[in-house]
Amino acid sequence: MQNVAYLFNSPKEYAMNVVDLPEVATAYDKVGVYDQDAINGFSEQMLTTMLDIVNPGHASTILDAMAGNGNLTLRLYDYCERRGLFPPDIAVLEYSRVQCELAKEQLADTPAKVIWGDILTMEDYENEELLPESVFDRVMLKSGNHEIPLINQLDLYNSIFRVLKPEGIFVNLGFLFDDVEERDQFREIARCKDSLADMHSAVKNRHFLTRDELYTHVSNHGVNSLKINKLIS
Repeated sequence: MQNVAYLFNSPKEYAMNVVDLPEVATAYDKVGVYDQDAINGFSEQMLTTMLDIVNPGHASTILDAMAGNGNLTLRLYDYCERRGLFPPDIAVLEYSRVQCELAKEQLADTPAKVIWGDILTMEDYENEELLPESVFDRVMLKSGNHEIPLINQLDLYNSIFRVLKPEGIFVNLGFLFDDVEERDQFREIARCKDSLADMHSAVKNRHFLTRDELYTHVSNHGVNSLKINKLIS
């Protein structure tokens, strides 16, 4: 197993005031407050390397997709401040309503826009509209693509490349396997853990990609280059 960052260049309790919106329940509504980076073993160096690849000083618009509580966006603002960079416009997209509320709380002192929506359609649920095409210089995704079922993985990449500018960059930090048996063993361990935590949607949906699956999914998107940085084994 590897934690890898890869990039693609392409042509407490919170009151929920969204009862009139679609009823969407996710595993991360149950999780609430948690430290994703600590759970996944993402070191400071690893996360800084990811943001080095994102290169926010050369981007005007960034989508933080499947953003959870907004921790990566908060880190990006700190990254820019420490380096004297003017931060780009950032949209924070998250499917869990609970995590959206946490993101709004955490990013309240920033100009980031938090959107409750679906990465598979890029729909903004509150405004009932799709995010525009070819609008982002960067799409960044941290430990999220394995939450998408195998049957929807192609939809994930279709959706990301639809909103990415022709010369934009997609940066993903996640799990990647060379060995199918190792992947399947890891998936069963994850399912056992998720089941114990009553995260039943995660038990059903999670799919960890092999390298061959990744290459297959991105091969039909006019990707100009694919770079994989192995961060840990």
